[in-house]
Amino acid sequence: MASKKKIETLYEDEFLVAVNKPAGLLSIPDRFKPDLPNIQSILRSRFGEIFTVHRLDKGTSGVMLFAKDAETHRQLSKAFENREVKKLYRCVAKGTPSSTSGEISEKIGRSPKQGGKMVLNRSGKESITFYEVLESYPPYHEVQVQILTGRTHQIRIHLPSVGLHILGDSLYGRGDFFVSELKGKKFRLSKGQEEKPLLVRPCLHALSLSFKHPHKKSEIEISAPFPKDYKATLNQIKKWKA
Repeated sequence: MASKKKIETLYEDEFLVAVNKPAGLLSIPDRFKPDLPNIQSILRSRFGEIFTVHRLDKGTSGVMLFAKDAETHRQLSKAFENREVKKLYRCVAKGTPSSTSGEISEKIGRSPKQGGKMVLNRSGKESITFYEVLESYPPYHEVQVQILTGRTHQIRIHLPSVGLHILGDSLYGRGDFFVSELKGKKFRLSKGQEEKPLLVRPCLHALSLSFKHPHKKSEIEISAPFPKDYKATLNQIKKWKA
């Protein structure tokens, strides 16, 4: 299991704790393989009882919030349900966006054909996403996203509907991302050398959570620094496409 020291604490008081979840680590124990490393179990070994307020996909990095007692968990869960928590994400995507900013309100449901995959479905659950292209190096873009709802894979399925495909997403995109895709004909490998991917997960980062503290009633904003693979991907895009 991942070392406790590797999990960066972003905020902590007597009621709650927020950490910077690394990409590749589960949020909670896997139902079929409970011994796989996950944030919840790591924090329980540190704090004892801990309550998961929300989840992030295994491949997503960034801010994840936990409560230290049942009452705090109840109040924070209610705040999420009532859309009183501002959730900001950043991602790097490829494509030609239909607009540089907007709202996506397509309903989302489970795929009837592929387990673990979500699809746009008129009979699905209400799903609301706001997006804004911050920087463009066509056909690559850095995008800021705010979600009002918290459906499974919401950002990963909503953004492609407006022409933005998150880099590194193997479920809803092309999978691993390589520098050779940027360099084109300029890219050369030595004989016998194999190119290593720049990204092996969706280039999606939970940037910040803003909410009213359930007990202190003060406004809190918790932000997570970008991981190395996110920064490296953006730097390579700027180098070759700017």
